[in-house]
Amino acid sequence: FLTDYFEEKNIVIEDVNFDVKFVDDYRVYKNIYTIDLPKGLTYADVIEELSVHKNITKLHLVSIAQ
Repeated sequence: FLTDYFEEKNIVIEDVNFDVKFVDDYRVYKNIYTIDLPKGLTYADVIEELSVHKNITKLHLVSIAQ
């Protein structure tokens, strides 16, 4: 659903790194996205909107390029 969300909000994915860990009988995925936001959309908006999804357990802003 992340790709759909990014497309809907006109967020450009510049890069993605991912990792898979096995915990008990489950796979836990960790994705790190480098994104470019359109004007009028803030990182706080994106974090707030994504945090309501039950499959997202952690959101973290690494850095903002100047």
